[in-house]
Amino acid sequence: MNINVSRLICANTQDEGFGSVYERIMLEELLKRLHDKYGFKTILEYGCRFTKGYDDLVFMKENCEVTLGVQDVDKIRDKWKFDLKPEFSDIDDIDTEYDLVWNFAIIQLNPHILMKMKEASRRYVLFFTPNVWNYGTAFHITYHLISRTECHHPEQGKIRLRSRRGLKRIATENGLTVLESGYVDIPWWLSASIATQHLPMYQFDTRLGMRYSIAEAGFLTSHYATKNSPTVTLLPFNLYLKTAWYSTYDMYKIARSRAKPGVYPDEWRSYGVKELSLASFKWENISHPLFYIPVGLSLLSAVYNVKDSDCSIFKKNKAYIDGDEMPMGQALPMVIGINTLNYITTAIGEEALYRGVIYEELKVSFGSKRAKLFDFFIFPGIHVPMDIAAGRDAEYITKQFIIRGVSTLLFDFAYDKGGLPLSVALHTWFNLIGFTSRWMADGGTPDPCPEEENGTSVSVMPPLMISYSIRF
Repeated sequence: MNINVSRLICANTQDEGFGSVYERIMLEELLKRLHDKYGFKTILEYGCRFTKGYDDLVFMKENCEVTLGVQDVDKIRDKWKFDLKPEFSDIDDIDTEYDLVWNFAIIQLNPHILMKMKEASRRYVLFFTPNVWNYGTAFHITYHLISRTECHHPEQGKIRLRSRRGLKRIATENGLTVLESGYVDIPWWLSASIATQHLPMYQFDTRLGMRYSIAEAGFLTSHYATKNSPTVTLLPFNLYLKTAWYSTYDMYKIARSRAKPGVYPDEWRSYGVKELSLASFKWENISHPLFYIPVGLSLLSAVYNVKDSDCSIFKKNKAYIDGDEMPMGQALPMVIGINTLNYITTAIGEEALYRGVIYEELKVSFGSKRAKLFDFFIFPGIHVPMDIAAGRDAEYITKQFIIRGVSTLLFDFAYDKGGLPLSVALHTWFNLIGFTSRWMADGGTPDPCPEEENGTSVSVMPPLMISYSIRF
């Protein structure tokens, strides 16, 4: 059957939010691969509390006989959105065997249904649960603690069944042979029910969605290139990633413009890439006390560190970039130029996502004080996996968490006073001064100074980055 399942998902599940749309597309790719490998002909989704049965479109496209086993047949049938339709059956009246019986995020809530799934299957059983070990779990718990709301999401139920080991164990206990186990990507952003809870309904813009897909693909393909020549390749790598982050803000602007009157404060305004790109050099931003006082202190600290280092380019009268010696007159402007472009890009992407979307929604939901408290943990927390991947010790990770947390509060205050342009300007200059001065302090030798090799400071080469997609 010649249909585009991804396009159908984008066009018809927009009310769930772009996070859920991305998740469904990732699941579609996995289900398609499994179908091609194992040749399912008849499929039963045993309970579809969270999927609503829409993920079975990939099977229907392959002319499979699909049945949805549900408790409220009329409700699910009436809410079905597609021309392709499965069979709808009461879950308690299943008396047929199927090639594949599967469900999504239900086993951890009702483990006993696994035996019923096995009884309904003649060949294969497939099930998914939320991964308790992904770093989004802590944020999810914190959200419900702060908002004082009950969790109705899949991230509940038996903890032991929210890991690969736990799922393998329960499969074995029920007499099943494990053929495959793994993960499905879901997006790193907060879902519609959290980050955009004030929006009664919004559209998934397919043009912006395509922009995100391109950026994410570029991020993954350029990922490993940064390890050998970071100074040069980090720029396109960063552009790919931060474009993805900004595209989330771009979609949020569209979503917010469609919110009902009175839902949001009237004084909010959005910003474009051009305005944010110039923000770091505009007098109205650099003359603000929230800018020149912390940036001035950062500059003084940078001058001291460069002057105090025995490996600085000025004391050695040499300059190395990625281990290769270059003339001082070429290396210095090259590093400054690359870092300027790199950290303008970084500031725009990170501020658009963390201040323009996440902090903005938290502020509207919980007020400014609690929003800052929540943000204090989100922004530093997203960097922890990178530090772990880079082999940093606990002392270093803790120190950086606190530094980033304090910086986050400063960016939040800047956003409150001057919007995204002020927070972008502050973020840009913090990074530009910090990373450029670090190169000036260490770049006089091809390798880090001996005192820097104990893992307590960041080397010239950036740590191995990891995918920001939450593993589910």
